[in-house]
Amino acid sequence: MEAGRRGHWPQEALALLWRPVGEPWLPEETAGFVPDLPPVASFPSIGWAFLSPSRPDPPFFLAFKSGSLAANHTHLDLNHVSVAVGDTMLAVELGSRPYPADYFQPERRYEYYEISTRGHNTVLVGGKGQVHGRPGQLLGPFNGEGYEAFTGIADGAYEVEGTRA
Repeated sequence: MEAGRRGHWPQEALALLWRPVGEPWLPEETAGFVPDLPPVASFPSIGWAFLSPSRPDPPFFLAFKSGSLAANHTHLDLNHVSVAVGDTMLAVELGSRPYPADYFQPERRYEYYEISTRGHNTVLVGGKGQVHGRPGQLLGPFNGEGYEAFTGIADGAYEVEGTRA
């Protein structure tokens, strides 16, 4: 089994899904607990990155997604960004819709706006979106004097051939 994975699932995804809550031994149950969270974080196995000047409760942030379009539940959203100032989302992630009966039928699922590339804060190439099952890659963080950055690679993820994204 590949390091950092349990079966086909990245450890980071499992930690988010199956973390215990409300247990007296958890650190957040301690009075005055403030989590020690890095302001810039990368979760490459699930293709997510987060940038802010401080955490928790950042004054503003940018979340970035670029990973794989291979999961059955994936949205076609490589290089998607979400941006917020305080509690106000400026570039909003639509999320998903209530699941109709045909949601898990691939020939129908990707016709829903919320799932399509058009329904996300990312680019279309020649008016065309991304295709289910294609790879993407998250690189970084990169940093230098006065900046921190991530790069998302979506080459070959679009309906248009030969695209560098």
